[in-house]
Amino acid sequence: MNLLVNFLYYVSSWVFFFVALSWLIANLYPLMSRMLVKVNAEQAAFCILLYGLLAPVAASVALIVLSLPDFAFSFIADHCHDLDCAPHRLQVTLTTVQAVTIVSILLSLLIGVCAMIALQLFSSRNKLKTLNGLAESTSSAYKVLDSKAALAWCSGLFNPKIFISRRLTETLTKEQMQIVLAHEYAHVRRKDNLRKWVIHWVTIAWTKRYRIRIRQDLSDYTEQVCDLEAMRSQQETFGITAVMETLKKCYTLADKNENNERADDYIVRAQMLKRAWESRSASSKTFTHWVPTVFMSSLWLIAVILTVHVGHPILEWMAA
Repeated sequence: MNLLVNFLYYVSSWVFFFVALSWLIANLYPLMSRMLVKVNAEQAAFCILLYGLLAPVAASVALIVLSLPDFAFSFIADHCHDLDCAPHRLQVTLTTVQAVTIVSILLSLLIGVCAMIALQLFSSRNKLKTLNGLAESTSSAYKVLDSKAALAWCSGLFNPKIFISRRLTETLTKEQMQIVLAHEYAHVRRKDNLRKWVIHWVTIAWTKRYRIRIRQDLSDYTEQVCDLEAMRSQQETFGITAVMETLKKCYTLADKNENNERADDYIVRAQMLKRAWESRSASSKTFTHWVPTVFMSSLWLIAVILTVHVGHPILEWMAA
């Protein structure tokens, strides 16, 4: 019984740390976002992934540190329990209504989120199964779906499949189709759907404003990275002009109702491609390229130390 109580207590403690850290780093994200503008799209996308993982990983590390009293007490304010002032593990009792209520609420939140994740995975699996059934296989590693919309996308987390609408295959030239496929193959290689899925759930406790922002930023930078991959793979055959024309044509074929928003998106992606092409021979990294990495590394360290320092007395109060 004591083992079960300790397990539930540590799990609920992780949830508490995760939520508290999520609120903290969410409010610091605008600062991180401004730094990412100075780096290339690939580094920015990777930094966003690491930033999103900060809360769950730091919460886990903090709990591991707290389970090692001799090490943890270097970061915890001196205090005693009766006459015991030596380094000690968290004092867990769960005998009061307050403790049982808090732990129950935290565990309920975790169970609820886990249920939502399971439902989403089940739904996504069924959608992918339906798409596979409706789509027409080709000799290449993609499937064609009858649709009047001009679309190309990847579905699936661990083994993504490429789908292209028939309208797009009938509208684009053979060369343009190669460029589009190079873009989608880049998504497959990078496991971008899995990255977006991870960011979706690790930011679940962020405030809505910043939660939407980081997810959109990751999506934008990911598209830019895959544009670059398509350009690099096809530059010897077609060059940047063909890639830019293909990108523009895909946006032109998009829904008329989305033209204003998509026009802005096209301008950003086109400018990024142009800058990358012009600087393709430059290999040295300036100081600004290291700023996000240094900032994030410092934030990870501070988050763990702060969680251990503040978390120990708070968790003991919760379990009192």
